Amino acid sequence: FITGHPVDAISFLFKKTLLFMNNKELATNLDHDFCKEFSFILKYAVIPPGLLIAFAIMGIIMVPNNKSIVLLKLFLVGLVISTVIFFISDRYRIVSLPFVIILASGYIFVLYDYLRQKEKTKMALAASATIVLIIITFLPVNIFKINTARTTSFAYYQYGIYLLNRNKIEEAVPQFQKAIQLNSLDPEPYYYLSYIYDKKKQYRTAGEYKNKADMLGFKEDKAKTLRGTGN
Repeated sequence: FITGHPVDAISFLFKKTLLFMNNKELATNLDHDFCKEFSFILKYAVIPPGLLIAFAIMGIIMVPNNKSIVLLKLFLVGLVISTVIFFISDRYRIVSLPFVIILASGYIFVLYDYLRQKEKTKMALAASATIVLIIITFLPVNIFKINTARTTSFAYYQYGIYLLNRNKIEEAVPQFQKAIQLNSLDPEPYYYLSYIYDKKKQYRTAGEYKNKADMLGFKEDKAKTLRGTGN
């Protein structure tokens, strides 16, 4: 593909590089936004990844070199290249995070030196470049035709199944409702809500959810397999 379509290949790698830089955590099977509700560390990680990455890129450019710093920069560049070539997702990108944090911190000290020495021109140029990078890292991923809401929706849906299979019916309801809020076109959360409300003998509500599931092309065989002991 690369030799036959070099322009498309370069464009694709450029897109993946931008996604590596992006503030949004792109999940594969474990959704970052969903996991925030269960992880103290993720919930209170207040510094956006995009900001760290923007500062780290400036750190690669601006932090003065010595043997240790050059090695650090090479490690980060190598990790970026190896990730971009293969997979762009949160669990692969996180390997680079320690190096990103160190170089981002180094860049903050560079900015402090500019400020302390009153080097206004260098400070202005560095700040302008940093702002541009921050804007790039905070680009919404939907411009790349990526819908992250569906991944988060599926995580809530799967958690609802987990609770339902353990007869925690009341706790399962909000999980299916959150799944619908994020992806209203998935029929299966509607079906499980109809199942729950049918068990609660709220037949009118159950019928409304069942009709919505049917309208969206629900296939009951798949749901029975996933529902398991929740039957």
